Amino acid sequence: MRRPSTTLASKAQALVRYGEALGIERGGLLSAARLSPGAIERGDGRVATASMVTLWADLARCTGDPDLGLNLAESEATSSAFGVVGFRAMTSGTLGEALACFVRYSGVINEHAEARVAEAADALTFEQALPVSPDSTGRLMADRTLASCLLLARRWTGELLRPRRIRLRHGRPRDTSGYERLFDCAVDFDQPTDAIVFDRATATLPLRTAQADVAGFLETLASTARADLPQDDAGRAVARKLGVSARTLQRRLLSEGLSYHGIVDQVRRELAVGLVTSTTLPLAIIGERVGYAEDRAFRRAFRRWTGASPAALRRDA
Repeated sequence: MRRPSTTLASKAQALVRYGEALGIERGGLLSAARLSPGAIERGDGRVATASMVTLWADLARCTGDPDLGLNLAESEATSSAFGVVGFRAMTSGTLGEALACFVRYSGVINEHAEARVAEAADALTFEQALPVSPDSTGRLMADRTLASCLLLARRWTGELLRPRRIRLRHGRPRDTSGYERLFDCAVDFDQPTDAIVFDRATATLPLRTAQADVAGFLETLASTARADLPQDDAGRAVARKLGVSARTLQRRLLSEGLSYHGIVDQVRRELAVGLVTSTTLPLAIIGERVGYAEDRAFRRAFRRWTGASPAALRRDA
C-alpha cells in the first residue's frame, strides 16, 4: 500500500511567506492546512503533500489569483525553496547537470513525484509529473515548478533563456497572458506531462554559481536525504523477502542509480503496454492489474510512459 506523499517543508515556508507579504495571516493559513508553526520551521523537514494542496487552495482563495503559481515562482524562485537539492543543483557545472540533479532527487523535494530529462538531437526536455491532479491546485503547483525551473536557469547561467516550448497537463485558462509574459514561448495545455523544452545546446551552458568543491559535500547531503525517505509497505515487504532492512535495500538501489519507485514504474509500464497491445482486456481491468485504482490515473500514467493513450496504442498495434 502506498503511503501518503510528503513534501519538503521549505515549499510550505515559501507559500506562507508569500501569503504574509500580501497581508494574509500566517496562523490562518497554517490552521487551514492542519500544520503547526513548528512543522515548517525547519526547511529540510517534511509535511504531508495533502497539507500542501490545502495550503495552495487556501492561498488561491484568499488572493483570488489564477496565476498564483507563476507569481509565487517570480517571488520565491530561490535555491533555498528546494532545500539541499536546490543548493546542490546550483553548484553543478552546467545547466544539464543541474537539471539531472533535480531528476535524481525529485523525491526529496516532493515524494512520489516523477521527473526525467530527455535529450534529443536538437532539444533538452525537463518534465515532471506531480502526485496530484492537474486540476485546480495541481495547476498552480505545476505552473510554479516550471516557472521556477526557468527562472533559476536564467539566474544561474546569467543568460536570458527562452524555452522552445512549455507543456502543461492542466487545461487552457481563460487568460494566458501570464504564461506568455513569463515563458515568452509557445505554451501547450492538456498535455501528458508538465515539461519545459530547451534548445539542446542549453545543456552545456556553464553555471555562474558552480562550485565543484561544495557540490561533492551537497551531493552527500542530498543522497542521505533521499535514503532517509521512508519506504512503502510494498518496499518493506520486498526487503524482508531479500533478508535485508528497507534502508539497506534502498541504499543498495541508490548505489546502482536505481530507486524502488522507478523499478515499480518500469514494471508497470512494460506490463501495461504488453496487455494493451496483445490482449483484448478492457482498459479499466488492465489499469487495475498494474496497480491503478482509478482509470483516469492509469490513462495519465500510460500517456507519460508512451506518449499515447491506451486506446490509440491498441488501435495502432
